[in-house]
Amino acid sequence: MLIIVVILGLAACKSRELSTNTTAYYIVYSGTSNNKSRIEGIDINGNPTVIHDIDAVNISRGTLVGEEFIAGGHRANNHLIMQQDGSFEEFYLLDNPQYSGVWNITLDGENIVSVMNGNVDDEKNVYLNLLVIQDRSQKVLVKKEIDITPNTLLIDGNYLYMGGCFWQYDVSPVYCGASIARYNMETGEYEEKHFHYNVDKITATDYKYLTKHGEYFYAIFNESLMNKDSTDRQNTVDIINSETLELVDTLVFNERISWICFVGDDLYIVIADKLCKYDVETNAVEEIYIFPENTNIESSHMRDGHIYYNTRYLPVQKDGKMWNVGYIIDFNIANNSVKQTPLITDAKNTESIVFFPLGVTDN
Repeated sequence: MLIIVVILGLAACKSRELSTNTTAYYIVYSGTSNNKSRIEGIDINGNPTVIHDIDAVNISRGTLVGEEFIAGGHRANNHLIMQQDGSFEEFYLLDNPQYSGVWNITLDGENIVSVMNGNVDDEKNVYLNLLVIQDRSQKVLVKKEIDITPNTLLIDGNYLYMGGCFWQYDVSPVYCGASIARYNMETGEYEEKHFHYNVDKITATDYKYLTKHGEYFYAIFNESLMNKDSTDRQNTVDIINSETLELVDTLVFNERISWICFVGDDLYIVIADKLCKYDVETNAVEEIYIFPENTNIESSHMRDGHIYYNTRYLPVQKDGKMWNVGYIIDFNIANNSVKQTPLITDAKNTESIVFFPLGVTDN
């Protein structure tokens, strides 16, 4: 059963003074060990408003759906649904903590939609994962083996779209190719498309992130090169027809792309360390903001005309007993203004970080 735990007013750590300002964000810090994870509410200046320890580990996938935030463990079958007031529910998929964690997880109304980590199928010679849809009372509605490993789950009406890669093991070298899949949650119909590449130059491809605009998907395309001294090449965005799942065009950039999203008809794209606005009609690129030096984009959310980015230092910077993890960047689309909130914590585990914004605040 889902266990509802209200964290407002509960402070597990008395060594840090709590701010009385409005909570702007909730942050979940965790790692892969059995040490406790941490939920921190912080104000716009990064001061803690709530500190609470939780048992779940490796909470590293999170999605904001309306007013709710769902987050899941990548290597452990422990997950959270959080509300705007800071209350949360802890649960297992398939009502069994012994199962693996998730590649990603999201909400569809009152249902939880996820793809759980799988294994190599020796007969089919592919890597199979498990699509699981269950309601909040733990009733399993769908349990289906699929052979896509998704980085993105995207729900549009009755359709669940997945972007990631497909592994095949009965060829040499092992094939790993960028893939997209569509599952009709009403009829159970499942389709997928694998995109091939030149195996003489590239060892694997993957769609790192997927967003939808009108009838098209825009997918960040990653290539792992044969040259082991080279870093992965991630400077193109594939445009895919959502009806046919066919590739229709590719956008090429000079530097690495780490994040994309549409706001209306405007494509916002992170190129190297810059947030840019891309005109899909003219291909013009407008540089808007430079992210803090030595940080990488970990995740992002959109709400109420703002884009929120979690940027983190690699490695995390230590100052005494405190860890300087990075920032939450609040970008206001209306006027291109930015608020920068530092993430500084004494949490034991900062390997995995997810967050969600509570909306616009002036504190």
